[in-house]
Amino acid sequence: MCVAAALAVVALSACRSRSPDVIVVLVDTLRADHLGAYGGPPGLTPFLDSFAASGVTFTNAYSTSTFTNTVVASLFTSRYPSQHHVASWDSQLGTDELTLATVLGRAGYRSYGFVANLVLAPALGFGRGFDSWFAFARYDVKQSADEVNADALRFYDQQVLARPWSRWTRRPLFLYLHYMEPHAPYDPPESARRAWVPAPPAGVSEAEAIDKLMHSERWDELSDDEGTYLAALYRAEVASIDASLASLFQQLQRRGLLDHAIVVVTADHGEEFREHGSLTHGSSLFEEVVRVPLIISGPGLPTHRVVTDPVSIVDVAPTVLDLLGLPPEPRFEGRSLREALAGGDPPDIFMELLSPSTTGDLRRHAAGLLHGTLKVLEPPYPDQGDRRPKAYDLKEDPHEMRPDPPAIAQEATALEARLAQRRDELATRAGAVTQPAQLDDATRTRLRALGYAQ
Repeated sequence: MCVAAALAVVALSACRSRSPDVIVVLVDTLRADHLGAYGGPPGLTPFLDSFAASGVTFTNAYSTSTFTNTVVASLFTSRYPSQHHVASWDSQLGTDELTLATVLGRAGYRSYGFVANLVLAPALGFGRGFDSWFAFARYDVKQSADEVNADALRFYDQQVLARPWSRWTRRPLFLYLHYMEPHAPYDPPESARRAWVPAPPAGVSEAEAIDKLMHSERWDELSDDEGTYLAALYRAEVASIDASLASLFQQLQRRGLLDHAIVVVTADHGEEFREHGSLTHGSSLFEEVVRVPLIISGPGLPTHRVVTDPVSIVDVAPTVLDLLGLPPEPRFEGRSLREALAGGDPPDIFMELLSPSTTGDLRRHAAGLLHGTLKVLEPPYPDQGDRRPKAYDLKEDPHEMRPDPPAIAQEATALEARLAQRRDELATRAGAVTQPAQLDDATRTRLRALGYAQ
């Protein structure tokens, strides 16, 4: 009896003194404007909307790029694409890059990653600093969120909770969960289809529309009806991941993992539906692909708080360190978002699309800069014809339909100079360039099914 009581006291003391767990949830290809908390369709994301109310919602959060492994490299290293050089599906994260998992490991954390996107394979270096990193690969293309959840929870139950008292005495956790539902090819489950996908219009074949979507050389063949139907499938995929996240958080709550945790929910990029003539992602830096959801909750943060100042995904890692009371990492380029909560002038937001090393260069933009509500986008080859940077006033033109309005001509010139200055400054702190990874044929086949490795 006395021994049991003593163990209970020790467990309670350990629980109180342990640093908060850190849970980062990234939903691949999730547009910010599809969440209700961001003005999206009512009823599409009830769970994410309720989660937004539990913490801080950053309504103008921006990615560093629009390609998955490029952005995840920025999320983990708090550095920009031209610094970590991850540009395409076979890029390796350099061994000189310091990741959030490595920093947390030095502070006593155990780190585990469960990733449904094979483009983040261990061979590419994304598991650096993690104790275990699982990048799932299935021949039927996408690992479902429910499968990722089941594997992650099973691993936690069997490997982390090795003893009955481990829940209270274990080391703090960094858990990274990466989901693929909104990524093409879209194939939502039947429950989401019934709620969000109307019957295909006459003459529309879902299989044919998906095939056109997955092959950029066929985009011109896609009819308006097919495009509308694809957008409905995408919305159903968003509804599906929302339901899966609701189930996940219930399971995390039952295990006590949310009792004392910093939770981040975000995306790597959005998705285009021909707002500017293109589909999918990875070729432009327009708002529909570069603006992402970012919601953070946990100890030290208010609830029901909305921040409208622009922030960047490179700010996530510094924010986690700050909330944990750990010293800032000098190599990190971002800032703690506690500064955004305090107000003041927000910094410029920088974004890039690097030239891919192994595929055709389909980029419409090479870099962009957001200063307040003014944005400039730079083409990849400005010396070829009339390809000058284009400026936009997002306050008057939030969908970027009217480039170079005369009212901001003077500011646009200054913005171009700020963009060039920012790029040159970041180059002075760039890491070493790495060689592309040599992946086997089976991995290439699986990547090709997701639109990579064409």
